[in-house]
Amino acid sequence: MITRREALFGAALGAAAVAALPALSATVTKAEISGLPREK
Repeated sequence: MITRREALFGAALGAAAVAALPALSATVTKAEISGLPREK
């Protein structure tokens, strides 16, 4: 059985993951864009 603390921790972890994903993908995209001219 899941305790209230575990449920809150899971919800916070999920929210943090959802919040981090767009920032992470944006950072990767910026790195790829800035890295392209150097490769050519």
